[in-house]
Amino acid sequence: MNRFHLSLSLIALLAPVTACGGDDADDTGADTSATTAPTTDASAEGSTTDDATATDATATEPTTDATDTDPSDTDVDPDTTAGVENAQVRVLHLGVGAPAVDVFANGEGPVFSALEFRNSTDYAEVPAGDYTFQVSVSGTTAEEAVIAPELTLDANTAYTAVAIGDLAMTGGAPGLQAIALVDDSADIDPANVRITVVHAAPAVGQVDIWEITADPVALLENVDFGASATLGDIPAGPLEIGVDVDDDATPDVTFSVDASGLGGAQVNVFANNDTEGAVALVAQLQDGTILTIPAN
Repeated sequence: MNRFHLSLSLIALLAPVTACGGDDADDTGADTSATTAPTTDASAEGSTTDDATATDATATEPTTDATDTDPSDTDVDPDTTAGVENAQVRVLHLGVGAPAVDVFANGEGPVFSALEFRNSTDYAEVPAGDYTFQVSVSGTTAEEAVIAPELTLDANTAYTAVAIGDLAMTGGAPGLQAIALVDDSADIDPANVRITVVHAAPAVGQVDIWEITADPVALLENVDFGASATLGDIPAGPLEIGVDVDDDATPDVTFSVDASGLGGAQVNVFANNDTEGAVALVAQLQDGTILTIPAN
């Protein structure tokens, strides 16, 4: 299938998508220790690893809607999708200072519209293949995209495409860019939760991530902006997470999180700052719900 047909197929297959977000969340304490394990280096830009262990989850809070373009009037040859294996893809907006955006696929669309900061779409099922996703200020065209990441979507695989960075590059912060995560929710015990941690706070340099519920344990060290790591499955329950921003083995920012209701789930957790520089954890659940956890 050529790229043109892939883009048309994408628009034809996308159902209306709801984006969920939240800027506040209940802040709950935690006294229960969690399973911990060896330190993992996560310094590779935009990388994903599987050999860590331990923590992160979410709090609770609101949802908001973003609109999706209705593709019902698109003239698509049904033969272009016959027998094609599908992938799943969703989009999350964590670009600091960036307005609401529209997302185009291979120049067609928009396929997602009016996606605001700290909002996520739900998954859309699309034919596997090569895509360029043009991300433009809402109401503008694909040709005016501020970023245009290219992504190969493999069959039977779920992806999260995330816009990160600082539009204004405040104080030399990284500018807008995109990363892609593979969301693996296979074979999670119903009593456990699987966490992928992502450094998406452009105002903060390299960090270490600690689990401090009981005896402090360094989970990930030397985490660069844009890097990610999937932690080993852990019991779904309360946790205390610390972020060390100056490499002195002492967390500078701590978060109380409660994953008690997330048994059997895969969750993406992003360290992300707002335009004032305040860092929060932004948790993206499997249904696209966003929960924002402020620092203690």
